[in-house]
Amino acid sequence: MTSSEITRPLHELFAKIYQTERESLESQQKIRGVKKRINTVKMNIHKIKQNMHEKDMEMAEQNVKLALIQSQLNIALAKKKALAETLHKLEADCTAKIRERDHLREQYNNRHNAFCELVENLESLYQRHMNK
Repeated sequence: MTSSEITRPLHELFAKIYQTERESLESQQKIRGVKKRINTVKMNIHKIKQNMHEKDMEMAEQNVKLALIQSQLNIALAKKKALAETLHKLEADCTAKIRERDHLREQYNNRHNAFCELVENLESLYQRHMNK
């Protein structure tokens, strides 16, 4: 048996060991790459969850603001309704006062006219009495 016949299986064995070692290193590099991507995905998921939490908090804050605005709107609408009712009552009161004023003016005018007529009658009566 020659030395090359003896060393050939050793060389083949070493080549297989080297190939296996190289494949193992490549696999480890791939695993590290996958782990990095997994960590990146985990970080992205964490950021997304954090953003979602912030958005939920913002929405809750906006809902509180909306509820406050709706409450203020309801108060304003109630005030508007009360003011409209008050205005309607004041208009009715003014209309009644105008009618009363017109009625009093008519009474005054009637009395004034009656007084003037009485004065004229008295003057006429006095003139007739003086002319006799």
